[in-house]
Amino acid sequence: MEWLKEGLRSSQAEQARYHADAVARLEAACAKLQNRIQQAYLYKLDGAIDSAFFEQVSETWRAEQRDLRHQIAKHEQADASCLEQGLSLLDLGQKAAELFDVATQRERRDLLGFLASHSTWGDGELKIEWRKPYGFLAEFTEAQTSDTPSEETSEGVSSRMAIPTGFEPVLPG
Repeated sequence: MEWLKEGLRSSQAEQARYHADAVARLEAACAKLQNRIQQAYLYKLDGAIDSAFFEQVSETWRAEQRDLRHQIAKHEQADASCLEQGLSLLDLGQKAAELFDVATQRERRDLLGFLASHSTWGDGELKIEWRKPYGFLAEFTEAQTSDTPSEETSEGVSSRMAIPTGFEPVLPG
């Protein structure tokens, strides 16, 4: 679990750099549009362009600025909460059995609904489809406790480690 938490912290640092770079690019584009609006206003004052044209282009550029500011806000929100949510999810997954033992019937139902997306009972066996990242954690735990060797890649790393967790960094492009 500590290995996963450290990986999440490392991923968060990469995401923070990506978000900071993206915000800087978006702010530069917003400043460029503001400069255009100011230049167009000066041309309007000098009589080089008429008021109708100025209003038309400046409104287009202001709309672009609003869109850029919205994108900036989304980057700032994503960067702020990702790590804490990820660590909380991992802690919940680690403590789920303990919580389940002391929970009320309703709390047990809520906990199972949070951890599993779909479960079926058939042939005397409960089959669970875990929500991300709990499916990864279940398979990782199973691989660690299993007597049978897991499939390995050419680097000797378990192929189960390639299962998406939902915490992959967002890469530019």
